Amino acid sequence: MNIWLYGAYLLCSVGGMVLFKLGMERSAFRYLDKLLQLSIDPLSLFGLTMYFCSFLLWTVILRKTQLTYGIAILSGLSYMLIMISGFVVFKETISPWKIAGISAILAGIIMINIK
Repeated sequence: MNIWLYGAYLLCSVGGMVLFKLGMERSAFRYLDKLLQLSIDPLSLFGLTMYFCSFLLWTVILRKTQLTYGIAILSGLSYMLIMISGFVVFKETISPWKIAGISAILAGIIMINIK
């Protein structure tokens, strides 16, 4: 059961961040009567909704798993998925240092899972 919970959390968390960023790139800042008004794209609102759902899932995960285990694994996987999403969706560059860092995170996740 935890694997499905972890997967749903990662999907909502990373997907929410990606959608929020996509929507914010399409929205515009406008100055009107000396007040900053923000036009929010529906994609950003959907991203925020997904991110809020990830928070709710996170509270369930914290209740059902060991704190050091759940945080370490999900935080590491989130970093990896965000970097991959940035590369695929936003055409961001991945430097050798980023690859080394993600490799270290992956090695840590494997080490945590060794019983």
